[in-house]
Order: sequence, then C-alpha cells, then structure tokens
Amino acid sequence: MLTSFISTVANNSIYQNALDQLYPVLPSLGSTTRAYSYFDSQMKQLQDLSIELSSVSTLRNDFLVSMRSHDKLSSENLALIVLRNLDILLIEVQNKKTYLEVSWWKLLDECPVTVENLLTDLMNETRNRPEESWKTVRNITYRDFSTLGAGRWLNDEIINYFIDKWCYRSRNTLGFGTFFAGTCLFQDKTSCLTAKRYLTADDEERVVLMWLTEILGSMRGESVPFQPNAFDCGVHTLWHLKHVLEYRGVNDGSHSQKDGLSFTTNMDRSAHINQKKDDLHVNYRTSQDQKIHQLFKDTVKKATRDRAGRTPHSIGDIFPDIQRQVRERYPSPPSTFAPLVETPQPEEDDDEVYDKAMDVDSDDEVDNTEGELLCFPPPNEDQFLRQAMNTSLQELYGADIEEADDLFNFLLPEGDDEEAGSGVGSSSATSSAQPMQRTLEEEDDKMTWQWHGTAGKVLRVDKDVHKQWLGLSSGKKDDAYSPFASQLEWEISHWAVKEKVSQSSFNRLLKIPQVKEKLGVSFDNARSMLNKVDQIPERGGSWFVKQLSFKDRPQEEFTVRYRDPVEAIKALWGDPSLAKDLVYKPAKLFRNSRLKEEDRIFSEMWTGGFWNVAQTHIPFGGTVAPVILATDKTQLTQLSGSKSAYPVYLTIGNIPKDLRRKPGSRACILIAYLSVDKPVKKGLSKTQLKLRNYQLFHQSMAMVLEPLKVAGDPTGPGVEMVGGDGAVRRVYPLLATYVCDYPEQCLVTCTKYGTCPKCQQKADKLHLPTLAEPRTQRWTTEKIQAAKEDAKRGGRSVHSRTMVDDIAGGNYDPFWLGFPVTNIHRCIAPDVLHQMYQGVLKYLIGWVQRIIGEEELDDRIRKLPPTPGVRHFAKGISNLTQMSGTERKHIARVLLACLVGKIEARGITACRSLLHFIHLAQYPSHDQITLSYMITELKTWHDNRDYFISEGAREHFNIPKFHSLLHYVDSIQWIGTTDNCNTEAFERLHIDFAKEGWRASNKRDVFPQMVTFISRQEKVASFDFYQSWASNRLEAPDTSHQEGQESPIGLDVDQEEESHKIGRPKGGKSLRQPDSALLLNLAKNPTEPRKTLASVSLLHGAPGFLSALKLFLNSCLPFGKQAKKATALKGVFPFKTLEIWHNLGLIPPKILEEPEKALVKASPLTIHNKSSRFDTVIVLENDEAESTAVRGCRAARLRVIFRLPQMIKDPDSGFPVKAPAHWPKEHLAYVTWYSRFKSSPDKATGMYKVEPSIGSNGVPLGAVIPLSNIRQNCMLVPSKAVWDNHWDSDNILDECSSFFVNNLQSKYTYQTIY
Repeated sequence: MLTSFISTVANNSIYQNALDQLYPVLPSLGSTTRAYSYFDSQMKQLQDLSIELSSVSTLRNDFLVSMRSHDKLSSENLALIVLRNLDILLIEVQNKKTYLEVSWWKLLDECPVTVENLLTDLMNETRNRPEESWKTVRNITYRDFSTLGAGRWLNDEIINYFIDKWCYRSRNTLGFGTFFAGTCLFQDKTSCLTAKRYLTADDEERVVLMWLTEILGSMRGESVPFQPNAFDCGVHTLWHLKHVLEYRGVNDGSHSQKDGLSFTTNMDRSAHINQKKDDLHVNYRTSQDQKIHQLFKDTVKKATRDRAGRTPHSIGDIFPDIQRQVRERYPSPPSTFAPLVETPQPEEDDDEVYDKAMDVDSDDEVDNTEGELLCFPPPNEDQFLRQAMNTSLQELYGADIEEADDLFNFLLPEGDDEEAGSGVGSSSATSSAQPMQRTLEEEDDKMTWQWHGTAGKVLRVDKDVHKQWLGLSSGKKDDAYSPFASQLEWEISHWAVKEKVSQSSFNRLLKIPQVKEKLGVSFDNARSMLNKVDQIPERGGSWFVKQLSFKDRPQEEFTVRYRDPVEAIKALWGDPSLAKDLVYKPAKLFRNSRLKEEDRIFSEMWTGGFWNVAQTHIPFGGTVAPVILATDKTQLTQLSGSKSAYPVYLTIGNIPKDLRRKPGSRACILIAYLSVDKPVKKGLSKTQLKLRNYQLFHQSMAMVLEPLKVAGDPTGPGVEMVGGDGAVRRVYPLLATYVCDYPEQCLVTCTKYGTCPKCQQKADKLHLPTLAEPRTQRWTTEKIQAAKEDAKRGGRSVHSRTMVDDIAGGNYDPFWLGFPVTNIHRCIAPDVLHQMYQGVLKYLIGWVQRIIGEEELDDRIRKLPPTPGVRHFAKGISNLTQMSGTERKHIARVLLACLVGKIEARGITACRSLLHFIHLAQYPSHDQITLSYMITELKTWHDNRDYFISEGAREHFNIPKFHSLLHYVDSIQWIGTTDNCNTEAFERLHIDFAKEGWRASNKRDVFPQMVTFISRQEKVASFDFYQSWASNRLEAPDTSHQEGQESPIGLDVDQEEESHKIGRPKGGKSLRQPDSALLLNLAKNPTEPRKTLASVSLLHGAPGFLSALKLFLNSCLPFGKQAKKATALKGVFPFKTLEIWHNLGLIPPKILEEPEKALVKASPLTIHNKSSRFDTVIVLENDEAESTAVRGCRAARLRVIFRLPQMIKDPDSGFPVKAPAHWPKEHLAYVTWYSRFKSSPDKATGMYKVEPSIGSNGVPLGAVIPLSNIRQNCMLVPSKAVWDNHWDSDNILDECSSFFVNNLQSKYTYQTIY
C-alpha cells in the first residue's frame, strides 16, 4: 500500500491514511499479553522501517551530486519525486510511532489494575530468559520488581542502594553534602543532624526517578554518572531522570527530538548557586565572577594583539574559520528540496515573469509554524559544527560553548543609591538605546490645484450601464442572471470561461450521470453554454473584419479585425468600476499658492500641457478624452514557428496612471489586430516592398481610427457619453499619445529611419547637445503633398523626394492626416524600456566591456555582496546572450560600482550621469527642480562622453536613442511623466490579449478564435462586476492580484506575520503620495526560539553584542536608576537565551507607483547555511533623521534580530518571573556601525563613502536599537581601486575596509539616499 504512491507526486495526508490502516490503535487492552505483543510488533515494524528510510537522505545527496556531472536525463524528475516521497514517508512513520506510543501510555494509565497484571505477566515471562541479565545493575535484583504495582513503588533494597551510594561512593564527608542525601535522609537539610523516620511521597518520587534512570541506563549499556561535586547537588541527575520518563531518551541539545527538551551539561547549577545565601556559595560566586571578567578582558586583548596589522575585528579570524571548515567538509551542499518538475522558460518580452525567475531572496532555511527547522541535521554534521564552534569559542572566550552561558552569567551588584541616581555614564547608553521620540512626519508642501473652470460640464444624469442591464430583466430573482437560467448556471459558466476549461472537458463533465440534473443547468454541452455567454452585451463594441489589397495584386488579401474606437472609449468611460477614478478636466498643479510657472508640478496626464491646451480648442463645457494608442508586434510562438500578432491597444488619459498600468483593472481595450501577412516579394524591389508595408500599416490604421476623427472634431457636436455614475457629458476624444518602440515611431510619424521622429536634426548631427527645429504634423504633411505634386509633373517618386527631408513618405496619406488638435510628432511618448535600458544602457555596457575587458567586469560583478532586490549575477553578464529589459535594469544597479579603479574619473562621471538620468526620468512626479536635474545630468554626459572615443570604444554618438534623451523634459511637460505611457505596461497586455487566445485556439485560422476568446473574457468579467453590483455585494472583485499579475519584488508576506509601522515620510527630493508608511514584517515565530547568548555573539559575528545589550537594558531603567557604564558592563543577564529571527521584510513608503519590497537577512552560519549573510541597512540615529536624505542617519550592518524574553529568572530565588515592565516589548536589532556620512558624496560616483567603525580594542562598534529605527536596506560596494583576489560575495563585506553606499540600488534608494 505504501509503495503504490512512491512514483507519483504525493503529500503527507496520503501516507497518514495508509499508515492508519496498516497500524490501527488498540481500542482497549483486552488480553493484556496479546495487547502488549501486538503493540510491540507494531513498534518494531515501524522502527525497522524508520531505519531503512533514514538512508534516503544520503542517497539523495549522492544523487544530486551525480546529476551535476552529466546532462539532464528524462528519468531524473521521477527519481527526485521518489526520493522526496520517501522523505515524506519517513516523517509520517516517525509521527505514527510517536502517536502509537502516546496512545498506548494513555490506555495503560486508564487501567491501573490491568496494567499491574500485565506487568506481572511480563516479568514472569522474562524471568528465566538468558538474554535478560540483571547482574549489570548493582544492588538491584529481580525480586525488587516483584513489589511493583499500582501504588507500590519502593522497597528497602532500593532505598539501601542509594544510602550505600550516597555514603560510600561520594567524595565528601559521608556524602551528606549532596542535595538528594540532605533532602531525603535528614529533617534539617543544611546541618544534616536529625534523621527522618520515614520517606515522604516527594522523597519517594525523587528516589524512584533516580532508580529508574539507573535501571534504564544499565539496560542500554549507558551509565548515568554520580556527580561528586557538592555544588552540583544532584540536579543534573534529576533532570536527566525526568527527561527519560517524559521523552524516552537522554539527548544533548543538538539531537533532541522535536517533542523533547534540550539541556546543557551544567543544567540548573547556576540557579542553585544563585539562590544559596551561605558564605560558601556566596564566596564561590564572587570568585567565579572575578575570574570570568578577567578572563574576558585578557582574551579580547590577546585577540587584538595577535591580529595586529589587519582589520581589527576580534572575531574576524574566528568566524570565517568555521565557514572554511564547513565548506571543506561539505563543498557542494545540496538543495533541501529538489524541484519535482522542470521550470518553464519565461518569454523574452515578459519582464514580470523574468522578475519571478530572478528572485534573489530565496531562503536557505525553511521554517514551520513552530519556528523550528523542518530538516534535522545528521548527527555527524551537527557534531562537526559544534566542534568547530567549541574550538572558536575557546579561542575567543576561553570556554566551551556549553560553558559560555556561565561566562556572561554574573549578577549585577546592587548599586549605591547615589551612584544609580547620578546618571553618570548613562548618556551614551541612552543615545544608542532609546527609540526615536517622534514620527517621521512633516507638514505637506502646500500644493495648490488650479482646475479648469468650464471643462467637464454635466449635461444630465442618465442610467448607467448596470441600471440599463437591470432594466432588461423582469425584476425576478432568477431573471437577474439572464441570459442564464439561475445563479448556479451563471457561476458554472463563469468558472468554465475564466479557468479556460476546454469544451471537451466540459462536455465530459455534463455527461457524468446525474451531474446535469443535480446542478439544474439548462445547457447540454459546452456549445450551448457558450451561446449564453455570447448573449451578454459586448463591452468594447462589436468586431468587424475587412480585407485590404493592392490594385495591381488583388489576389493578395490582408485581413484587419477591429472594432469602433469610440465604442471602446464609451466602454471605459461608462465602466462603473472606474467611475470614482476618472478625471474630467485639466489642471495645473503648483508647489505653493503663488501659482507661478516655475512652481508647476507634472505628474498625471491632466497636469500636462496637451490637455490644458486642447481644452481651449473645444466648445465651452466640453470634456477632453485624451486617447492613448499603443502598437507592438509580438511573437505567439516561442520555440518553433513564426506566428505573430499585431495588436492595437487603446486607453484614455482620464484614468489615473496607476490604474491604467494594472492589467486586471480593465483600463485598456484591444481595438484591432492588424495584418501580419507580408506582400509577396516577387517582382518588387526592396524599396517597393518596404513602401507597401508602410502603406498597408497606414491604411489599416486609418480605417480603424476613422471614427475618432469625426468624434474629436472641435467644430462638431462631440459624443455624449454616460459615465459609470450616470452623468452625461459631451466628450471630444483627441489623439494625445502614441506608444511604440523606435522602428514603429519612424513608421507612425513617416520619419526616415536613423533620424529623430520629433525634431528635424540630421542623422549626422544627432551627437549635438541641442535640438533642431521640431517636426510638426503640418510640416510633414506639406512636404509629402509637395512631393506628390512633383511626382505628378514627372519628377522623382514621392518617397525619393521626401527622403531628402528625412521623411519616409509615399503615394498614400498617413493615418493621422485630418486628426483634429493633434501633432503626431509630439504624441510620440518617451520609451524608457527600449530607449534607455535596451538602448542607452546596452551601448554603455558594451563600451565598458571593451575598455576594461569582459572577464574583469564579470569578476567584479560576481564579487558584489548579495542585496535584497538586486539580482546577483553569479556567472557574470558576458554569457547572457539575449538580455531582457529586467536583466539590464539589474545590471544598471551595480554597473557604476564596478568601475572604480578600472576607468578614469571622467569615464565614471559620464557613466554616472547616464545612470542618474535613467532614474530621474522615471520619477512619478516632476517639478522644475527635478527637471533641471535631468538637464544637468545630460550636460554632464555631453561634457565627459569623449572619454569613450579616446579609449577607442566608440567613434561617434550619432545614435537616435541617445539623441531622444534631449526630448524627455519637453515630453514630461507636455503629456505628463514617463510612467503615464511606458511600453512595458502595454507589452504586459500581450499575454491577456494575444498569447492566451493563441493558446486557447486550435492553431488553425487563429485570429477569429482569438477575437472570440477575448470577447468572452471581457463579457464574463463585465457580467461578474454587474452581478456584484446587483446583489449589493460589499465590493467589486479585487483586480489587483489576478492571475498573471506579478506580486511586488523580494518578499512573500505570511498571514501570520506581525507588522510594525513608523510614521509617514514627507518632504525630500521628490514628491510623495499620501498615507505612506514603512512596514517591518517578521514571521510570527522566531527562527531560533532559544539561542544562547554566547552562540549569538559567536555565530552572528557580534563580539560586542553582549556589552551593547547590557548598555541597552541599563538605558531602559527609569532616569535616576541607571548605573554607571562600567557597572552596567559588569552586570549579569537574568536570562540565558533569546528569540532570534533571521529575516526582516521591509515595505518602504509609497514614493513610487508600487512599494518595492525587500527581504533583509541576518542569517548566521548553520548546518544548512554554509555561509552567513548579514545585510546592510540605513538606521535612524537621532532626531534629525528624515524619511529621505542621509542627515541624522547612519549605515549599519544588521547582525541580530531578537526580542527580549517575557519571562526571566529571579536572581534571588532562581524561579521564573515576568520581565520588568520597563523593558521594551517590541523587536530589537543589534547593528554594527559604519562611519557617519560626510557632508557630500564622492564627486565621480555620486555615492557616499563609509568605513567600518572599530573600537580601540579591535571590536566593531555597535548598538542595540529598536527594530523600527531601521529606515531601509542599502547596498555597500567596495570603494577601493584594487579588489583583492580572495574576495568573494560572501566575505567582501568582512574583508574590505572602505565602501560606497550604492544609491543606484533601486528607484526608492535613489530618491532617499542623497
């Protein structure tokens, strides 16, 4: 039964059910002997099975290693599935074994008399067995067992055995100094003068525990040694006895079972010593404290002296040694969970899919809900790690890890009242411990909106689209779902269409007996169900099909499928889900109330110049609908074939840009599929063939967009449109923006390829830092018309004549001819993806590689430290054949950091200016100041770019994409910021509007099927929203996380996370959205629930942690109660362990359109982590700190994330008590500091330089801070010109002594670190 699931993907529940059938729990004892035999047989079978399965881990590791030495085989996935299932089976076998034991004990407890009979039968059965030897237990015979029973535990032989042990085998006088002897034998436990006449029930319980441990240990061949030291007092033995009874074994801390306890060898020795008040105990405590304090000082001095001449981290030589030993022993650690299926390759044009594939923040450890590791290390690995830790701890502290608790476990002497109240020395502690005394909030700039006074006039209020649909029904409940017979019928149809269930699968479902009758649906098959879906009104208008052909070749037909763009605009205008967000009038936004042009702010399209100018050309009270068009040919097939589609998308600028960019918001509509067929080449020259393609595009677009010319005519009546709220306005749709890449920009604007589509600059003058005369629609039209007239008179062809003026004209009219209030050249939007990342940055990377060499650049990129949100290119970048836009974005984040020392300062400045321009161009809001930054960076580029020519990397800069940067400022002022109409947003639509339809088709005559597929998807989405409104549901369906949309970068937030907020950030270099707050997310349960203080200090590379924690606790005391710094540092911790977290989720304020999440790590060396990782952060150091800029902040390395215990041990009694009320309840962090920021950044790189802060004793300076004082993560990169060969991504933060704070790490970082 168990093996039937081995070769298929199974889960825990399958094996649980199988084991429950094979090994059922006994309902009652019945025959006691038979019951025990049955239970014993079950346990032996499970134990044997567990032993066999325990070898799977080694087998899997060997298999994974062998996989790396050959090409991938088709059978490997099946093998990985089998190995994974065996792992699951092992876990369930162990769980089943434990469950049977607990059930058996419970059954025994409920039947004491039956158990007594069972015990007697078993003892009689085993009395004469030769393999049962009772001689191994001294002073205990078989007869002692005959007295055992319900309520009868001890006899005189057992008591005499321990009297003999206490009196004759201990090393002090009569053994009476031991705790158990004094407690069990004498009334006066201290003087041992008056003997007891009888043993109490408590005495018997203690002796029984000790006796059973002796028996069980001897039967297993293990000894439980008697503790001769008077101060051990037998507590060691007592705890081990209790552990045996409760958890079936004596385990050390590293090998304890999941349900068991973990103990160190000294156990509760310290608690006993601290609660004793006699002179002997007090003197011992004092001497130990003095020895430990002196030993610690000597060790630190020795560590600093031995490493003189190197970076004086006192732990710097020890911690890497542990890593080195682990790496040498386990050079290629296998993945804990191997993938079961092959991961599909992402498409080249799908940047969001690439983002998922490039996740750089994957965990090396897997936590369960209890905060423990799911995978327990083999004993030999754990023993090896502990041995390495012991050696290192001995070198650093002069003690084993087991004894390191006591090293710091000294009491805080009660300070003199005058000394505690003086507050001397508390200032420094307080400054590093207290949280910020204010939130990061400032008053908003008094921004002023100046809205157009007459635009957007409401003519009347009519029924919105939902009320119109409601009017079609009779008012009956079931009729509300017409054309569907009932709600259930609608929900089934909705499910089938949205989940893309094939028609054959749906038909098979309905053919199952009684399914159709039980569901009560009226359709018999998928066809009849889809017919009902098709009866839902079209959202964006009906589809039309037209054939185009050339006069001389009528047999060549080119099919265009389209729908009326005005109907598409009506659908967007009247969508109730968008009604609350639409804007109907233009505005001017100012930073203050002066209303000066120099105070203008540009963001949304209605803040730009186009809408404000267009409003003056239409009739009074009219409403402008700025039309945004986008075209982009896309491949439908990936690996084979050449199937492609040429979609045309439409949206309007009245919809906010954040909403337009979300695919699930339905704010963009597909209005056409242009023909992808090519004219036959036979009989045509290259120029003729090219001109026919041009003509085909323009005539197709003219046919599709013809209704817009009439609707937008300012001399006409416009179009009355009903909004989602029922308000009727007179709308004039005007072509405002056209989004496409450079080749299509030339095609759309009839511009000669290689020149600028926005100005008249010649191809050989594109390197000039100034713009030429702008191209205008009138100028281009006049040139084409003049060429046509010349051709009629027998002159040169239209194309040849227009090419003289850098116009790619022909004997046809451009589609935009006759569009009112439109200049097609100013409609061309900036293209961040293709112009900057796939253009400018592509050139820049190539030039840098030629200058410094591909191998050298790869080497530096490989050595950069891993950083949240930044892809780590472990193999460099030279082997990337076809870089996606996302890959180039990540390269742009680290490129500048790798150039120091490799190219001259002039070259670095040139690179920096371009990279800064790329970041500035993507600001979601601009004012005259930020626009001036863009102009300054372009000027810096032009002043320093000759460096690449002098180095032979480039001969000239007549590159259209570089020239296009000069137009960005004007475009932002005209149509709003670049995120209004970036090509990335429209390329994402290819999945929903092209590729999904292609996959759903039968791959023959696909475009009619794709149109039908898209139409049905739109219909069910609209009808679903209507039903939500009609049934008065709480909200429309959430569209922000629909299938296919990627979640933001770095972090998956668990439902059981805790969040911590600091105040809303305001002010700074860029404009901010309201209601912004930094969120800090931690898992509900700690990664390491009970980690000793010594282990934290060692494994987290934090030798100053304990001192910083003492100063922090001292600073938490009320003013006047704080001790001097020297006194506080001698204090004793009232706890031995802390709760430790390894990961911190950061969700920064909403400065950009979407928060950029980051997963910050403070992950130490473990069995599963062969190297540690401690990320760097920006910390709010004092009250001058802001949410942006570096003033009042400091760079730091996050070493420990922890929380103070809620229960501590009372220093007098040793019993657990609640932690002091003045201790902070929030999570804390220990950070090691870098030097404070200087007044200005490095001139060439524009980055601030910092160095690790080291104390005079060689220990890194650090502090314990509230976790909420962490503002953001940051990336540190070496600032040295020469990088050592032994540096790598794991040790570079430890080995390098000088860093730059990389402000190009992300858009958020660029806007906050300056």
